Amino acid sequence: MPLQHTAKRFPIFLSIFIFVNTIFISCSSQRGDTIIELTRQYYCERNQLAKTADSLWTKVSKGLESEIRDTNDTVMLRKMLSMHSAPMLKSFQIYNKLSDSLKVFIDEVEMKDKSLVNIMAAISFKIDSVEMLKLQYLSKVGTNSSKGKEFLRSYDESYNAPCKSTK
Repeated sequence: MPLQHTAKRFPIFLSIFIFVNTIFISCSSQRGDTIIELTRQYYCERNQLAKTADSLWTKVSKGLESEIRDTNDTVMLRKMLSMHSAPMLKSFQIYNKLSDSLKVFIDEVEMKDKSLVNIMAAISFKIDSVEMLKLQYLSKVGTNSSKGKEFLRSYDESYNAPCKSTK
């Protein structure tokens, strides 16, 4: 009895499978567009966060430079100005001679930087996930097919285009 019951439903399951597969294939170009859009979005977000972090550390460097520019140790000064790490900055003996306001600012930048690094790591994970979707998509449509070649051309074009400024 269960076998007959399943046999009667088989055409329905087959029809549903064919319908879903047809929808997926017809939407594959939309899927390719979505992959391209997500990749672009995630790369731009990550780049913007990196620029934000660099900007914060540039402000720290300017503060350091203004407070310790009179030092005779130019090598030490250059090393400090190139640091983008609060713990490393704090390891220099001259750190203790900095103004309290600059020390507080360095601590704030350290916290913001940690947060930005965590967000960038999450975005990098998203980029890796979309890269897997890209490979699956290319496997489905064929890398050397006209659809695959067009996708890769659009992908490269989008990847190399400048990000829109959020300012």
